[in-house]
Amino acid sequence: MKRGLDCLFIHTGRFSRGRWDMTLMPAGLFALADVLQGRNIRSQMLNFSLAKMKNPRFPLNDFIRTSGASIICMPLHWHQQSGDVISLARSIKSRFPSKKIILGGITASCFAGEILRDFHEVDFIIRGEAEKPLPMLVERLLSGANTCDDIPNLVRRRGTKIVANSGKYVASKDAFENLCFTNLDLVFDSDGYISESRRLENVDFSYVPGRGCLHDCSLCGGGARSHKIISDRKQLVCKSPRAVAQDFERLRSRGISSVAIAFDPFENSRYYTAVFRELKRKKILLRVRFESFGLPAKKFLEKFKETFAPGSGICISPDTGSDDVRKRNKGRFYDNESLLGTLELMSRMNIAVRVCFTSGLPFETREDFFKTAALIEYLQGKLKIKNIGVAPVPLEPCSPAFLNPRKFHVKLRRKRFADFMRQKGGYDLGYSTDEFSEREIVKNIKYLQRLVHGGNAKKLH
Repeated sequence: MKRGLDCLFIHTGRFSRGRWDMTLMPAGLFALADVLQGRNIRSQMLNFSLAKMKNPRFPLNDFIRTSGASIICMPLHWHQQSGDVISLARSIKSRFPSKKIILGGITASCFAGEILRDFHEVDFIIRGEAEKPLPMLVERLLSGANTCDDIPNLVRRRGTKIVANSGKYVASKDAFENLCFTNLDLVFDSDGYISESRRLENVDFSYVPGRGCLHDCSLCGGGARSHKIISDRKQLVCKSPRAVAQDFERLRSRGISSVAIAFDPFENSRYYTAVFRELKRKKILLRVRFESFGLPAKKFLEKFKETFAPGSGICISPDTGSDDVRKRNKGRFYDNESLLGTLELMSRMNIAVRVCFTSGLPFETREDFFKTAALIEYLQGKLKIKNIGVAPVPLEPCSPAFLNPRKFHVKLRRKRFADFMRQKGGYDLGYSTDEFSEREIVKNIKYLQRLVHGGNAKKLH
């Protein structure tokens, strides 16, 4: 008789305004499923949101029953998914009360105690990094062992109390080096997942070669302080250029031709130029979209240009047209003069660029907002940049502004996990500033979006 699954990972996505979104899975999910599989714990990842998009009547209960999995792991990484994750966990528990449900991810980690106190459909939460704690917990559950006091990062119930184990686990450089973030064989309908990534992101796969950060941007929940609070991570870890090349070779063998990289906390370009050299040496030619957290240096641009396939490009997010606002919010500051110089250099080198903005950053005034509008108009008119994006930035749990709203002069509308569960849609920001109400911030963002798309943006306030 063929053995069924032991552990089923279910990515919920988000159902908002009558449609599914947030369908792409956190990078860490791939590593966790692969770690379990390597320990002879049969695992699979189900993208529930994608399955529901393709078949609104997708029979989840039948899928779970047929899989044989006794353990359900659900990532609660992005806060926008909070309500959907709890709702699905409740539904699964009502049909399969004996199955154990484990949550993890940034949002689950931030609110572990509150979630376990208020939502008994959740049995365990792994707070922070899970590559060691999760297999330990799963093996105990599968064996019927009653003790789990020694499992690091674990938060659970003991009677009526919520208990956080004292042990800590943070992946070392060697441990991180050996993690696999590219095992698409463990994804149910992996071809459909690749197609969805291509539709949403214009790339086949999103890849993250490191963990941690050196900086703290005001609204970001993945900065240095957040990592320290959630997982006690104090240093960056990155895969070696050799390991990155192996991952890219694995992706290429699966027919992946384009990759997004959204990890760039470095003060200089040495790491990535070494990665690019190794990829070129191995003759791995893929199209890459790179998200630059600061401004890419000339050497970085030269190596990027000669390494990747035509159509590759770089995303730069100045966020605002005000040097002062950018300096007070972004971990890696650069002024407008440096930004324009980099964009002009990229134009001469024929490197595609996307430039992204928002509004509502702490300390932004009306004058600063109109500086952003003026910078967008300059980029469109003088530099002929066509790929400009404007998007809202909802307040993230464990971000500096969330942890210290008085310092950043913001007023929080979301403070507890229950508040995050109630958010609806992409323009539900969860905060206001001294200068702008939440409604005014949304109005500003929509103004900039009309400006980018050539609509009527002549009058505001």
